[in-house]
Amino acid sequence: KSPTKSPTKSPTKSPTKSPTKSPTASPLSSPTSSPEASPPTTSNEEDPSSPEPYSLPTSWKIDSNWLSHEHHECEWYSTGFEQSGGTGVNSPPCIGGEMRNLKLTGNDLFGSLPKELALLTALERVELNGNRYLGGELPAEWAALSQLQVLDLGSTQVEGPLVESLLEALINVRQLRLNDAKLAGQIPTTIEKMSNLEVLDLANNPALSGPIPEELGYLFQLQVLILDNNSFTGPIPFTFRFLKSLRELFLTNNPYVNGKLDGFMLNGGWKDSLHEMRLYNNSLAGPLPTELGELTSLRKLDLSNNEFTNEIPTQLGAVPGIEEIILRGNQLVGGIPPELGSTLQESNFDFKVLDVSGNALTGTDTPIPTELARIPRLQELKIFDNPQFETLKKPKVSKFLCNRVTTQAFAMYTDCDVTPCKCCYCRRLNDETGEYVFDPPNDFLYG
Repeated sequence: KSPTKSPTKSPTKSPTKSPTKSPTASPLSSPTSSPEASPPTTSNEEDPSSPEPYSLPTSWKIDSNWLSHEHHECEWYSTGFEQSGGTGVNSPPCIGGEMRNLKLTGNDLFGSLPKELALLTALERVELNGNRYLGGELPAEWAALSQLQVLDLGSTQVEGPLVESLLEALINVRQLRLNDAKLAGQIPTTIEKMSNLEVLDLANNPALSGPIPEELGYLFQLQVLILDNNSFTGPIPFTFRFLKSLRELFLTNNPYVNGKLDGFMLNGGWKDSLHEMRLYNNSLAGPLPTELGELTSLRKLDLSNNEFTNEIPTQLGAVPGIEEIILRGNQLVGGIPPELGSTLQESNFDFKVLDVSGNALTGTDTPIPTELARIPRLQELKIFDNPQFETLKKPKVSKFLCNRVTTQAFAMYTDCDVTPCKCCYCRRLNDETGEYVFDPPNDFLYG
């Protein structure tokens, strides 16, 4: 992009900065603080002739040249940004005499978000994350930042609603990170206007609530979607199937998110792109869709602590590069399908963790298929808390698993009332603490 700035609007053209033209001198160090914190401020009493009563940022970690009338704002402190491609070369805060990149991450900023940043219309990146005393609502005036591509206000005290007009105007933003803050209300449907969005992180805003808008499914460039630890309700929108570029879907710890998975997974456009799907600690229900086996790029799947039913689909073994399958804490029945082990041993050399604990598995003949022992890098098999699961009553199964030839350490997590084995960590209730603990294998017993 080549942001062109009108001479009549530029607050940064003159290398010698006039006190009356400083758009950012006061706001970033305003003594107006968020309700939670009020770091000390220092008024500018040393220079009574100063035309503006600025408060110097004395609590900042680094404040070189900030609020100095003798220095152009391009000389004020701002860390550089590493350019794409991992070159290790940082792009400067200013380009062509205009502030493009403002990064003050973890610099002990305080006060409210300055609406006057809107005067720096050439800004492409604003990263103020990690400033725990910086708060206030998102300024609607920032809608003037039409060139903005990255906005990161994570780990701050930013509060209030997501401003509809702001989301509608910032159409060039590629990364929007507002995680670990105090946002409230619902996600506006106008977020659909942010058509260039690649990363959206709204995690850890407990007051962010309401249904997940289907308009998120029309952000066709979206690659990372993080909605953990909020208060969303209702099903996952069926429009998510249109997110053909999605690589990471994190929607955990939203206990009122419910419905079935197959609604948004059928003919999912992201079946060749999705690397990681974490949907644990929700209220999702119904059978696990066979379409999970079509996620050819999937590496990690965590569907734990929901209300899924029926048997584990054999198609899960068809995912060629999967590393972790975590299904604990559901209502799954049957056994571990032998097809899961046989397919994975043929096509996957990276599979490490299978966790089916805390279900209602009832395998009888070969509850643990011997095929699992042939998965070369399997490290953990968790099968405890399946009351009717005849886990290790077949000695040859446990012997085959524990004695397999592999360079990886292997551990099986079971309940202590089943037949022990030399690679089994057995779960028992600690009478003193009331918590479950795992006892390691008895080396004396098993050599």
